[in-house]
Amino acid sequence: FQVDEYSSGTHVGTHIDAPCHFAKGRWCVDEIPLHRLMSHAAVIDITEKAEKDRDALVKVQDLLKWEMISGHTLDGSIVMVRSGWGKRWPDRQAYTGTAEFDTSKLHFPGVSKEAAQWLVDNRNIYGLGIDSLSLDNGISKDTMAHKILFDKNVYGLENVANLEKIPLYGATIHAMPMKIGKGSGAPTRIVATFPRNLIYYGKK
Repeated sequence: FQVDEYSSGTHVGTHIDAPCHFAKGRWCVDEIPLHRLMSHAAVIDITEKAEKDRDALVKVQDLLKWEMISGHTLDGSIVMVRSGWGKRWPDRQAYTGTAEFDTSKLHFPGVSKEAAQWLVDNRNIYGLGIDSLSLDNGISKDTMAHKILFDKNVYGLENVANLEKIPLYGATIHAMPMKIGKGSGAPTRIVATFPRNLIYYGKK
């Protein structure tokens, strides 16, 4: 038989950021209600912006555009930001903007604080994921997207893979984090399911 030992940080690879990561008194990994980890996906596509600007941000207009195109509301969804960054993994230079361990040189897409604030003020989303290193973009100094979302118990999913393979709407996300007691984060398996005949909208 085979026996293995496993050791890892809780915020590496594809992982969940529990709200308590930045917001004291909010849910930790083991406290997030299960129904909030399984819901319909709302894929916000910013690949064209990110191709032109490594520090591109999701803006409020991007969220409203998704609702207009899909005919659905973001309420009750798990929002997934598709920037195209997942294809750059595991090239450190391409993915983070630097081959060095220097946070001042980080460059990758993220979510604007205005978009985060609009979401918590106007919609009831469960989580927000992205195919880059962090919810806040690489040049962020205040991590406000994290702080705004987590204060309202909206969790984050980072380093999400294969977002280019799912439709802008119509998929269901199943986020399955390792259940770490009082953990601020955890390695997470994310599965998306959707009908094979679903029409694809968006850039591949």
